[in-house]
Amino acid sequence: MEMLERLLASSMLSSFRRPGFVWLWMALTFNGFTNGVASVTFGWLALELTGSPVAVGTIFAVRNLPRLLFGVPIGALSDRMDRRRMLQGVNLLGAVMALAAAGLGLTGNLTFVGLLVVAFLEGAFDTVESTLGRTLVYDLVGGGEAVNGMALEQLGNRGVGAAGSVAAGVLLAWYGSAAPFLCMSIAFVGAVAVLTLIPQDLRSPTRHTSLPDAPARRAGEPSRLGTALKGFALLWRNPAVLLLAAIGAGAEIFAFSSEALLPSFARDILEVGETGLGNLTAARQIGGVAGLLTLAGLSTRLRPGKLLLWMCGLFAVALIAFAGSASYALSLFLMLGIGVAWAALDVLLPKLVQDRVPDGERGAAVGIWNLSRGTGPLGSLETGAVAAALGAPVAQVINAGVFLVVVIAAAVLQRAPRWRISSS
Repeated sequence: MEMLERLLASSMLSSFRRPGFVWLWMALTFNGFTNGVASVTFGWLALELTGSPVAVGTIFAVRNLPRLLFGVPIGALSDRMDRRRMLQGVNLLGAVMALAAAGLGLTGNLTFVGLLVVAFLEGAFDTVESTLGRTLVYDLVGGGEAVNGMALEQLGNRGVGAAGSVAAGVLLAWYGSAAPFLCMSIAFVGAVAVLTLIPQDLRSPTRHTSLPDAPARRAGEPSRLGTALKGFALLWRNPAVLLLAAIGAGAEIFAFSSEALLPSFARDILEVGETGLGNLTAARQIGGVAGLLTLAGLSTRLRPGKLLLWMCGLFAVALIAFAGSASYALSLFLMLGIGVAWAALDVLLPKLVQDRVPDGERGAAVGIWNLSRGTGPLGSLETGAVAAALGAPVAQVINAGVFLVVVIAAAVLQRAPRWRISSS
């Protein structure tokens, strides 16, 4: 018990001392588990039902589509509603969806079209969960500890998500297509139950003083539909949010899309086969965990705006170096750096977009971050097309170079006060 108290007293785990955070963290790790199960299950069943890799790409594109459609409206709507109850509601819907999919799988009636529908719905639930989850973390821990809270949330999400991926593979092999969906349903219900433990006085969004240079909210109270639609207005009313969205979209299209090239590097450039591909992916994950632990431990001493730009630069440079590497050992080392930058962007972007708006618009701001994440499929298509024409190394160098230009332009532009991406 004394060791646990010392651990919780450390700066690395400081968010766990905030009332309600442990229950939110547990709920979001349940959602991380469902995401891990879904990723493996959708990909495998799409290939099994059709025999086509194109179908696998289609299923993941459909799963990501809700980020473009629902992130901003849901975020803006959450600024006027109880985010905890909204998160509970979407988890209940997720449980019903997963049970229905399990029933279709059990009776042998799950077709590819049905799988597309399930993937779209699961993607919608993930979009709502990630939007509400990042905003609720900020609600509970405040802006000063938001980096710590989001880093801890991502650590739990990634760790339990990996367990969900392994569990999905085992369940598919032993029990067929219904079992993973039933497992997802149980996890959704678990998240609903844990969310009820957040104290009553913490369930509504907190309200703090708006930033002095942030745009004020418009007079009058629009309808909930009007609120949802006006969330998009942040993109042109708030230049800092627009710049952060551009950085996020640039990262998705030109940096995160490098994942699609990794099998080609493993097989054709480094010649290390499937085992080598697994090791490269594991190195990226290890780098991500190390980055998250560092962010959690140093969160109060960091300058998030500058760190974001440095991490983007590291991402681009490491990708260029990886493209030119013929050494497997060097490539593994570079994947560690790529993993650090990858994880840092996933924490810093949703933190910074909330810093740059009044409290009454933080949900919409996180929705805009999710909107930028929705450009990922465009990056995968572009990367694949360039790689097919010019080869994987050239495609990665071109994309990373474009991303580096985006980062440099953002660094110059954000020197102007209205474009500044950090309040510190």
